[in-house]
Amino acid sequence: MATQKKLTIKDASFVNKKTGITMTYLIISRNDEDVYCFIDADKEAAWEKAKEYVKSNSFSETDGFTQTNLIVAGDTIKFSESVFAGSFRNARFIGERTNVAKVLKESYGSAKGQHTFTLKITESVGVDPIEKGSTIRRKGRNLYRNKARRLVWDNEDARDSVAAEKHARGDKSRAEQAGRRAEKYGL
Repeated sequence: MATQKKLTIKDASFVNKKTGITMTYLIISRNDEDVYCFIDADKEAAWEKAKEYVKSNSFSETDGFTQTNLIVAGDTIKFSESVFAGSFRNARFIGERTNVAKVLKESYGSAKGQHTFTLKITESVGVDPIEKGSTIRRKGRNLYRNKARRLVWDNEDARDSVAAEKHARGDKSRAEQAGRRAEKYGL
């Protein structure tokens, strides 16, 4: 039985001390859990953004995704990420988007051993959504920090074997990195 989504919108404002401009922010909550925030100097514009988000939000509460702390190639994951505008040095937060993507591959960088995922977007909603079918890369630390969720596989034993292979490559990468550090610092 599908659970009903109870969406509520909280409205508040604050004055930006630096500019003196009154900003309106709206927090959309689903079943008492904050899921989205809009900030704008124009109150009507903030409300329009919030209404558009609610209208375009196509994710259901019973979508079959489960919390995970292990992502492997072949998983279909759902994750939220912050969206920023402006330059890298002077970026400003403009909202969040939620993406559903298929994990095409995952790798450990040769230089620093950073875990990176290559993802193919199947659905994206929120601020500045990513085009369906686009291929993106995300660091593992960011996906895990943002509480990525995954669909359960039909054959979880096959997923376990993919995970074991992934862990073996991760162990090898960490050992190589430790060797490079020892060589660099003469340990």
